[in-house]
Amino acid sequence: MSRDDLLRLRWPIIAAVVMALAGGYLVWLAQIRHEAREALLARLASEYRRTHGRLLQAQGEEAQIREAIGRFRRLEDRGVVGPEHRLDWVERLAAVRQRLNLPALEYELRPRQPLDPAAASARLRVTRSAMEVSATVLHEEDLLGLLAGLQAEPSAIVRPTECRLARPTSGQGGLSAHCALDWITLEQEGS
Repeated sequence: MSRDDLLRLRWPIIAAVVMALAGGYLVWLAQIRHEAREALLARLASEYRRTHGRLLQAQGEEAQIREAIGRFRRLEDRGVVGPEHRLDWVERLAAVRQRLNLPALEYELRPRQPLDPAAASARLRVTRSAMEVSATVLHEEDLLGLLAGLQAEPSAIVRPTECRLARPTSGQGGLSAHCALDWITLEQEGS
């Protein structure tokens, strides 16, 4: 190649170098933009996963809240929420005694108090009224029938905490039963 040929190719060579540099610059710029878009896509995907996770958690909590509200409404409909229905409880006790034909039954019902004073919330307290029941039963099944009959009372949750059976020392027939029960209700603030 002669010098004249090189002089004639000078502008095309310069143009090729400029084009190569411009092409390289555009590839570099495209790579930077691609990496920026990839980083943005990764950040958006991460944010989506976090947001979707929070949505699923909120939906789960909503379901739990709806379920708790439903249970509360059912308890409210039964009469467990609000004032105690002590007269109903005593009538239930008398009806069970009569149905089982128990020879003797005595009880003592104590005043309402918080079940767990430390767990009381500002608007709702779980309360209990302790009851001591003494009865003469002919056999153990009568005691189970007595407890089942009391637990069927809709206006409270009846929780036996202790029951004892003993043979009477006086030689009478049957068994002497003594049970401690909690009549559990919910008390709303202001009621």
